[in-house]
Amino acid sequence: MKKLMIVITVLGLGSISFAADDIVAKRQNMEAKAMFYATQLDDALAGLAAIKAERAKLIQDFQDSDFSRIDIKHMNAAMVGTLLDFVIPAFQTTYVDADNAGRNVQIILQIRNGNR
Repeated sequence: MKKLMIVITVLGLGSISFAADDIVAKRQNMEAKAMFYATQLDDALAGLAAIKAERAKLIQDFQDSDFSRIDIKHMNAAMVGTLLDFVIPAFQTTYVDADNAGRNVQIILQIRNGNR
């Protein structure tokens, strides 16, 4: 079986050659990564929405003194509050995409269902 070789000449930079099979493998790798990250995005948005809902049940909101552990020391109450009050709702609005009949959600769910 003959392999198709593709040669690209870049002005002033010489030529690059590679097998067409390499391109297919590269595309497939990128597609698999896109599926992985789309699933992670869906999970992250759901997780952050759950945290936002749980926060509403707290007797007292986040305090700067909460962030004494090493792994969260770089954060503060205002940062997390802004994340939950403004950033996540903005992502959710874009994700749900009601103006486009929820097409973004449809695409993510189609990708996700292929990953089960």
